[in-house]
Amino acid sequence: MNLVNSMYKQYVEEQLSNRFVYETEHGFLTYNKRDEILQLEEIYIKPESRRKGYASKFYKEAENIGLEMDCKELKGSIIIGTNNSEGSMICLLQNGFKLHYTDGIMIYLNKRIGE
Repeated sequence: MNLVNSMYKQYVEEQLSNRFVYETEHGFLTYNKRDEILQLEEIYIKPESRRKGYASKFYKEAENIGLEMDCKELKGSIIIGTNNSEGSMICLLQNGFKLHYTDGIMIYLNKRIGE
């Protein structure tokens, strides 16, 4: 995948010192690091790139980034009822995430890495 250096990436990374963007021509993933946790914030795959395995590739890249940053866990969340929330849930589960807990319309998932 070819990495992209966009104004969006620059904007996000300037907002907070621990907020980052992984971006390719197929979409982007935003994340932050807290202690030994890599928190996935947003994933966006361009419509023409959907259902071609790019979300799974982004999750795998997040795992690699987490390992490079000495993280032990990835965390993600889904807001029930948002656009494609069901697809996001399926993709996370298929990529080894487990249900951590729910709170109202939020679903929280996690995945241990580096074990």
